[in-house]
Amino acid sequence: MKEINIANPHEYDHTHSSSAGSGWLRASVFGAMDGLVSNTGLISGIAAAGASPGIIAITGISGLISGAISMALGEYTSVRTQNEQLQVEIDTERDALTRNPEGEEARTLDHVRVARHAP
Repeated sequence: MKEINIANPHEYDHTHSSSAGSGWLRASVFGAMDGLVSNTGLISGIAAAGASPGIIAITGISGLISGAISMALGEYTSVRTQNEQLQVEIDTERDALTRNPEGEEARTLDHVRVARHAP
């Protein structure tokens, strides 16, 4: 069996794109669509009530600013919660590996076999 250098286990470049799986594009599109729909409804309601053009403009700008703040806080909370959950999983796995290294190795090999459809 070939020895594996733990510092560089691959003989080829195995770097991952920093944007892989980040979901920034999806979140941006959903945020833009949400902002457009919400702000259009807000402006339409104010205009239908007979407000002056200045009031309509101020309402629209206020809606954009409050929508941007709301989306940013929601995204921050979501990412923070996800990171906290992942950290709990990592800590649990580290603890299990410390307590039972042989069992964890066997479990990992079983997962690899299942993923590769090996017997």
